[in-house]
Amino acid sequence: KQYAYQHSLIADLKEKLKSNSKYSLSLIEALELDNLITGYFNEEFKKYTLQNPSKASQRLDDIKSLKMETNRIINNHYDNVKSNYQYGFKPESELELYIRQNCDIRNFRDYKSWKECAKEKIQAFQ
Repeated sequence: KQYAYQHSLIADLKEKLKSNSKYSLSLIEALELDNLITGYFNEEFKKYTLQNPSKASQRLDDIKSLKMETNRIINNHYDNVKSNYQYGFKPESELELYIRQNCDIRNFRDYKSWKECAKEKIQAFQ
């Protein structure tokens, strides 16, 4: 979480990560956190493993837990969009609308492929 807090570009995500309480993430925040977790795993975790082999398995469990939580949130957003917003979330930001328009849910068979499209669109948007 500390790595994500330091590297996040989204102020609301930083505030939520700083809080110790349970928080709900917007689609954009969940995608950003997913990217940060992947970045940490690919860049920092390998160094950490070499320096702290005895603590690496606990850190890996923490990474898996965070990744599982972000995927759950993204999957919930996917299900909500697929059900035509029956579960409450509606795109509010310009970026969420951009994802909605450019990653048509009907073109994806599962949330993982939709998530990859959303990540690509976020990078293209910036």
